[in-house]
Amino acid sequence: LLRTISFVSLNLILARVLPVETIGLFNLANGVITFFAYFSDVGLAASLIQKKSAVTESDIKTVFSIQSLIVGVLSLLIIIFAPNIGGFYQLNNEGVWLIRILGIGFFLSSLKVVPAVLLERELRFRPLVTVELIETLVFNSLLIYLALNNYGIWSFSWAALARGIVGTILIYLVTRTRVRLGFDRLSAKQLLQFGVPFQLNS
Repeated sequence: LLRTISFVSLNLILARVLPVETIGLFNLANGVITFFAYFSDVGLAASLIQKKSAVTESDIKTVFSIQSLIVGVLSLLIIIFAPNIGGFYQLNNEGVWLIRILGIGFFLSSLKVVPAVLLERELRFRPLVTVELIETLVFNSLLIYLALNNYGIWSFSWAALARGIVGTILIYLVTRTRVRLGFDRLSAKQLLQFGVPFQLNS
């Protein structure tokens, strides 16, 4: 269903409304964020999922803190060096701002990691997919509306930002997870022993 919504939105509606350069620009900017995403996770999510014993409060705080720190730094680098990235790909000012907004969305998506992992551990995929479905509907509906009203590349920017905000709020409402910053050396050591080799495969 998610793939169908995205396919209809992009290929049957937006392809008729937006210039091909605009869609290509979004794909390019999205590719930059995807590249950084490989370095945002040191396998901590996978470590929590596979952990045989119960996940402790220390585990949750440690994973959330490390993940937030890594992604926060990467997001800040994306925002600061967006003009340099845009210059390399010969993007205009709107393209540079798209990269910055996708960088913010990148950080928001990292905040969803811990609640999503806890749902996966409990095999509660229905609420997880529900959040993804609503995110997709928000993104594509807003994207189509803005594109039809001649917002151009800003259509992708505002739609991506709305998706990140809505998805982050929803997953915390669904899981009722409370996350706090904190660091436990033993938890970090145990989780990274599995996580780092796992992530290196990517």
